[in-house]
Amino acid sequence: MKKNLAILFTIGMGMIIFSFLTFLIPQKDFNFFNSFLLYYLFCVGVIIISEAITLKYAKFSLFHKIVSSKRNLISFIMASTVCGFLFELIANFFGKLWIYPYWSLLFYIVIFVLGFAFYWLVICESYLATKYLLDLFSKGKKYVTKPFRYEKKLFNLIGIFGIIFLILSVVFVCVDYSSKKMPLFGVEDLTSVTNNYVPPFFIMIILFFGLWFTLEYIQHYEKKTSLIKDIIHNYKSPLLAILICCFVLGTAMELQNVPIQYWTYTNWPFQEITFLGFPLIVLFIWPLHYIPFLSLFRAVSDKASSDIWCGDLIK
Repeated sequence: MKKNLAILFTIGMGMIIFSFLTFLIPQKDFNFFNSFLLYYLFCVGVIIISEAITLKYAKFSLFHKIVSSKRNLISFIMASTVCGFLFELIANFFGKLWIYPYWSLLFYIVIFVLGFAFYWLVICESYLATKYLLDLFSKGKKYVTKPFRYEKKLFNLIGIFGIIFLILSVVFVCVDYSSKKMPLFGVEDLTSVTNNYVPPFFIMIILFFGLWFTLEYIQHYEKKTSLIKDIIHNYKSPLLAILICCFVLGTAMELQNVPIQYWTYTNWPFQEITFLGFPLIVLFIWPLHYIPFLSLFRAVSDKASSDIWCGDLIK
């Protein structure tokens, strides 16, 4: 078993290293196919390494759990599709925060569901692998036992703020948009920076907290653990795992994209401040990848996501 896991880890690491051939391929030889292939080779490598870690330290395979039943698979695809749709609608088409230089609208539509299912599997796998490693140095899931007396009022308040933030984001957009009189969407947004309306960046942040707080309340209502619940119970592994993944995986994935420009960032504040060739602020926004999707996945599924926030021991 240990030998097989070591081989699995080595294969995953080899894929990640090979994917960085993008820095050696002459620019004239770049095309959509080889850049697409190397990027997904990187993602597969991350999944394989994460599976090796979770199998070794937790005897757990997220991939196996997802595909073990039709219900688990549907809940995962549903969560990844919904979150992917919101993610792209808010940050790409509405926020104009990046473009896809190589993509046609038809290709985008064709790969959307499977593409985001694959991408969010990378997010979940990397998070769980990191959390399990951190659990080796903590009390793990037994640390959270029962709710505090104030939790019901706290999560009711969080839910209220979630709704308020969602409403405020809509109000701010309407006020700002009406003052500028610009087109809201354009079909060319996938491949070019347009002259369409771009909302202030702070609205994106308000919208993020609105979505997150609303999902926190839903998880509380369903009597499930959540990120905030873990934090107030002093179980730090989930939050630390998210922060570590955002820096390590975020840096590696953004660095892997630098020579390819599979996606290109636009309209970010402080975009001129770069780190290894990409905007530094991107790393600070990476939690927006992890927190909403993990929360949504936990909110809409049961067994497939039971280990996301370390088990449902709170009744």
